[in-house]
Amino acid sequence: MQLTPTIYATGRYTLKTPFTLVEDKDYTCQAIRSFAECEERGMDVYTNVYEPQGLSRADYLTDEGNNINIIALAAKGDVTVYVPDSYIAAYPNMGEAIPQRIVVSVDLGVISSHWDPQYLLTQLANAASDVVGGTPEVNLHAIPILGRSSSEDVPALNIVRDISVQNRTSDHAQKRNLEKTVTLLTDKIASLEQIILND
Repeated sequence: MQLTPTIYATGRYTLKTPFTLVEDKDYTCQAIRSFAECEERGMDVYTNVYEPQGLSRADYLTDEGNNINIIALAAKGDVTVYVPDSYIAAYPNMGEAIPQRIVVSVDLGVISSHWDPQYLLTQLANAASDVVGGTPEVNLHAIPILGRSSSEDVPALNIVRDISVQNRTSDHAQKRNLEKTVTLLTDKIASLEQIILND
């Protein structure tokens, strides 16, 4: 039976023979990958996962045909353990919904240090609140860039970003364009109404 843990599920895992873990130690599911994804990352699944446990190539081929995943289990101070989810007997919480704190990061790329982020921070807070409720806290973090950079680079960066913003087709950009159109049409209607009243 295939038993796939939730990503980042942390706690005590139970594995089927011949796979083992250190007793009384918490492990975290760091990755869930198909055989193909593992191969793309340079891992020979049979040689690195099945063969060391005394499993045959037939076992490997059976799991590959059943779309079994390779689970990466990490524990502090120990090497990462790779185990097929067909050899997992139990994992923490068994998929139950548990409280957790979620932080979403957005990499804005390279921007001038004089750029004012307040409008974006407000929009992010509003969007997050609309989706999950509550009053999400939005913070700003700046990371120094490697290599040479100076104020001379700012104009070119601003030009590229301005062009990119003007050519946006995201839902948010379309909404803003529609709002501008509605405002324009509303103003025209008001002007026409005033003309009619004056006549």
